[in-house]
Amino acid sequence: MKRARNVAIAAAMAGMVAAPAIAADYSSTVFFGDSLTDSGTFQPLLPSGGKFTTNPGPVWAENLAGALGTSAVTAVRGGTDYAMGGARVATSVGYPPTGLTALAPSVAAQIAGYLATSGGRADPRALYTVWGGANDIFTALGNPATAQAVVTQAATDLVTQVARLRAAGATTILVPTVPDIGSTPFGRSQGPAASAQITQLVGGYNQLVTLGLANAGISVIPIDTFSLLRAAVADPAAFGFANVTSPACTTSTSLLCTPATLVAPGAAASHLFADGVHPTTAGHRAVSDFVLNALTAPGNVAQLAESPLHTRDRLTATILAQAATSLWSRKAGEAGAWISGGVGRLTADGVGDLGAGGQAGVRGTPYSVSIGVDKRFGENLLLGVAGTASRYRGNFSTGGDYRQREYVLSGYGVYRAGGAFVSGVGSFGFADYDLRRGVTINGTDHSTDGETEGINASIGVEGGYDFTTGGLTHGPVLGLRYQHVNVEGFSEDDSLFGFGYRSQTRNSLVGSVGYQAAYDLGRVLPYAKVTLNREFRDGTRSITVENRSISTLAYDVAVARPDRSYVDMTAGASFRLADAVTGTLGLNARAGERDRRDYGGFVGLNVGF
Repeated sequence: MKRARNVAIAAAMAGMVAAPAIAADYSSTVFFGDSLTDSGTFQPLLPSGGKFTTNPGPVWAENLAGALGTSAVTAVRGGTDYAMGGARVATSVGYPPTGLTALAPSVAAQIAGYLATSGGRADPRALYTVWGGANDIFTALGNPATAQAVVTQAATDLVTQVARLRAAGATTILVPTVPDIGSTPFGRSQGPAASAQITQLVGGYNQLVTLGLANAGISVIPIDTFSLLRAAVADPAAFGFANVTSPACTTSTSLLCTPATLVAPGAAASHLFADGVHPTTAGHRAVSDFVLNALTAPGNVAQLAESPLHTRDRLTATILAQAATSLWSRKAGEAGAWISGGVGRLTADGVGDLGAGGQAGVRGTPYSVSIGVDKRFGENLLLGVAGTASRYRGNFSTGGDYRQREYVLSGYGVYRAGGAFVSGVGSFGFADYDLRRGVTINGTDHSTDGETEGINASIGVEGGYDFTTGGLTHGPVLGLRYQHVNVEGFSEDDSLFGFGYRSQTRNSLVGSVGYQAAYDLGRVLPYAKVTLNREFRDGTRSITVENRSISTLAYDVAVARPDRSYVDMTAGASFRLADAVTGTLGLNARAGERDRRDYGGFVGLNVGF
């Protein structure tokens, strides 16, 4: 039956894709749950403690909100963290059913309270977390005869509440799994057999929630904290822990824990557990790092389809410069060949909030070598072909890098009729990518690798009119260029910290208007061109991500849109070095993009024959 249930989960989720996250900064972070997410509901009553951790350390929700530029102030103080220690999913009496936790509002009541203050609508630009079920499992453990029924009902109730939040307008919802209670000090204290049964009960609850969400068609971003805890217990040093078996606090509950009640100085950082079940400050850091990894990964991978746009624009500019040199240096009917090498700098500071589908910051040096042959047919027409090999290594601001190797075949032509002219470049290339995405969990490295391939097809047309006064030629130019980039789907090598990504597509249609000038000095032809560019495609796209450690569940994350208007500037010169031998050099730069800088140069040699 267990195997059949797993197969059913995989089948139900195979085609399930989430609604896109908003590709901008989150307006707020809103949390619903229990003691794992409670950021200090009881602090007014317990000023020296008040959170279920090694006080005064932050819980994971506070870490996450801080990283995203939002807040996780508890709702009792007017904030957006509605989670409260002891809360069950839908039952009004908390766990334990005595003391402060008995009055904890359920997750259902928390969501109702939030919607009551927001007019019944959930802010679609906020990030929501619904994390509950642990206290229902603790309740179930007290009565084995009804345990399965209690857990099943709690899972059904959690799905209902997530659906309620989605129906109210929530777009991005995190649903972490309940951690493996059987691996905690409390679970181990029950003995090996009981500990295994607790693990099975928790795993069953998590699978029921996951299957319920899939069957209901409710899209979420799953966070596999169940597997994270098991991995940390199995290999503590790999996660920065020295102790995963005993509590860091000497108090009966971490709610009362303070620096004075630790088993040893520094226990908040060396231990995983504050008490029998709750994480220490370091444990919460591991959870928030784990969540941030899930949120930021799509923004890193989005760059694989962005950088080819820039390297292709750079190649097109180089080919047009060489074509202009061939027209200047060749006689009618003469053919020739050229070689050109380019190097530059491509830097992006990051676009939007990484957790909301923004693109990670990246910086690197693209370089390329192109070889072409062309022929001047009569006075007015030049046709040619070129091959290019290029490399780019982009270093992510979040750690890690990717390497893009591209091989391109291009055809180009220029036709002139009096002062009017039209030129065109069409290119098709294959790209290989090697990706290493930095992942840091509680200060330890868990980076993950992947590799994939892609294509980039482009065509650009430019026309204008040249006015000639002596050696000076100048005039307006109009251009239109289209690019289609497709990156094949791939999976990263680590099943817990890595993800699967389906193929992504980036289309671009750019119009340009500008002015160019050149001055023929006989043996030297300096030139310059400035164009104002406008991206006509809206740039909205999404990346489909699969969480490999839970199931084949897939969700879409919208990618932030780069600036749509920018300026390209090119300047250089061609030199007659000898009979039928001409040298060319040029500089190009892009300005006006808020978060991106792109500049470089090239040098070439053109030989007629």
